[in-house]
Amino acid sequence: QLVSNYAFTTGVSFDLTRPKRVSETVAANPARVAVPVSQAPVISRGEEVDLKAHVVAGNVTVFEFYADWCHVCRTIEPALGGLIADTGAALRRVNIGDGRTEVTKQYGVTATPTFHIYKASGELSSILTTGDMKLVREAIEKAGGR
Repeated sequence: QLVSNYAFTTGVSFDLTRPKRVSETVAANPARVAVPVSQAPVISRGEEVDLKAHVVAGNVTVFEFYADWCHVCRTIEPALGGLIADTGAALRRVNIGDGRTEVTKQYGVTATPTFHIYKASGELSSILTTGDMKLVREAIEKAGGR
């Protein structure tokens, strides 16, 4: 059986000998269909933003502070998409631009990726600066995500 690089970063392997249609994958396991991170709303491109105003009511909300130039941010996108699908959390993205922007000063972001995780109640649960999706998963579950 062939294994993709995706398996290395997520622990999920796929049989690459016969391509599957998306509909087959969804039908077999709808919770494992990764959400394309690139389609998540970007709520800031460097300007100040009120994260609480973007918390999804009744849902754990993950805010990813990222940068287009950040290699780790790009590398974790597939795993982050799968994690968001697995946990049912909402994802909102904050582009920090060159790293010296108003939003980085506002939230004290000094490295990427940084995650702010809010409980369904709107209360801040965790702040992490990591590319380790296991730690992000634990923080989402602590906040009440499945």
